[in-house]
Amino acid sequence: MPVWLRQEKEQWTPSTATFRRYAGLVLKTALLGMFLCHALFVLHGYTSPDGTNEGLYYYWNQRWALSIGRWLMRYLSAIGGNVVMPAVFVAFNAVCTAATVLLLADLWKIRSKVTLVLATLALIVAPSVIEQNLVICVGYSYGFSMLMTTLAAYLVLARTGWLDFVLAVLCLTLGLGGYQAWIGFTSGIVVMTLLLDCAAELPMRQLGRRFAKAAGMGLLGGGLYFVILQIEIRRFDVALSSKGGLSSFGAGSLLANLTQGVLQAYQDFKGYFTTGPNHTGKALLLVLLGTAVLLALAWLRLVRRRKSQAVVMAVLALLLPLAINLVDVVVPGTINTLMSHPMQMMVPFALVLAERETGPVWWKRLVRFGAGAAVVLVCWLSTVVAYATYQTVAMAYRYVDTLTDAILMRVLNDTDYTSDTRVLIAGLPDESEAQEFNFLYDKSAYTKNMVFWDGTAGVLGNWKHYIYDYHGLWIGEVSTEEYYDIIDSEAFAEMPVYPAEGSLQLFDDILVVKLEQEPPR
Repeated sequence: MPVWLRQEKEQWTPSTATFRRYAGLVLKTALLGMFLCHALFVLHGYTSPDGTNEGLYYYWNQRWALSIGRWLMRYLSAIGGNVVMPAVFVAFNAVCTAATVLLLADLWKIRSKVTLVLATLALIVAPSVIEQNLVICVGYSYGFSMLMTTLAAYLVLARTGWLDFVLAVLCLTLGLGGYQAWIGFTSGIVVMTLLLDCAAELPMRQLGRRFAKAAGMGLLGGGLYFVILQIEIRRFDVALSSKGGLSSFGAGSLLANLTQGVLQAYQDFKGYFTTGPNHTGKALLLVLLGTAVLLALAWLRLVRRRKSQAVVMAVLALLLPLAINLVDVVVPGTINTLMSHPMQMMVPFALVLAERETGPVWWKRLVRFGAGAAVVLVCWLSTVVAYATYQTVAMAYRYVDTLTDAILMRVLNDTDYTSDTRVLIAGLPDESEAQEFNFLYDKSAYTKNMVFWDGTAGVLGNWKHYIYDYHGLWIGEVSTEEYYDIIDSEAFAEMPVYPAEGSLQLFDDILVVKLEQEPPR
């Protein structure tokens, strides 16, 4: 056996033992937690407008994914024949979460089963997971990318071979190809690990080597991601979208956005741990404050013995929010709920700090009990939010279903309608009507449009897909030019608004339903 291969085997032997010891527990926790928290999504199957418009049953929008830099989605989707399988995708993400926690268990030397269970549940109930489910047509990419970006950090920190470094670069490249915002998992885990190293009084030279190695991996992985992206957009003749500044990304844009991006990273970090429905922000703030206290105590112990490591530890602690929200620095804008998942890693990190706390027995027990209780509170409040969210989205769909049934009844009974007639519903329903008496709305993590996009995209895109997916009728396609010609016409202006008599009128081969006096433009 070659020397390098024998060394690799020796490195992986203790890790394999750790994986075997805890795999069953963590996997069962992930699957059961995912089911208990997100069962209503699998039961209802309702998605956000993205889910409807990009393929409720069959994912067909690969060109758009490529235009926003997610070149891996095309190939991940092809594994399942582009068929959207909600229960399978949700279970897959649970498995990816379990694998992520197992990697952290080995990297951070977690030996407490309670810590592993709570860390797994904390990632499962995160608000980002709710939104991942609401775009289930590409839901698998989030779990896969989380696993890949975590594996990249694990390989570069827990392994020393050149092959492991190459694999780390490739894992980061694949992770970014699935979802770029997950760069925060890699950079966040690296900084968290270095903080734990400082607390363990790792020599400065080793700290420096580990940081340099991780930084090199990040630069190479990011560079390879962009190389593949350029190849893919030329291969499929797709222009990069301006969304998130991707089409204009470069050294100049990065420097121009640097100051604002750094500030935004800290603002988004603050927002995540202070706001949130059903008091989840307050519970997360409790976890964050506990983390800060434990880091401060570790720093006080360190500064007495190793001042240089103490300085490094203080700097790393200040940089941690920036590392987790690194995507803010790379592209302009703010981190939305879907992109926020790396910030939830602060919860497992807090549990690890509590597990490593030193002192009298009573103090260690108090710290671990307090950390565990705070995380249980986060998980419980977040589970309530998940149920409230899925029910709230379902209410919006039920309202639109009722309205659509009435509209289609009028359309199908209209004397001008034939099987060759195209249908244009000129306007969008007021989805807020569905929430007027919904006591769950304030607890929902998703309060944006739940069925339709705004503007002409909603009128010309969502309506046709929604009616076909949920009512089985294809109403045909109307071009943007035809749409503007109709709503700008004098005949349309004279039509009353639905449901009044005369609110349906034929324009050539297009039967128009006037749903709003001034339809979106």
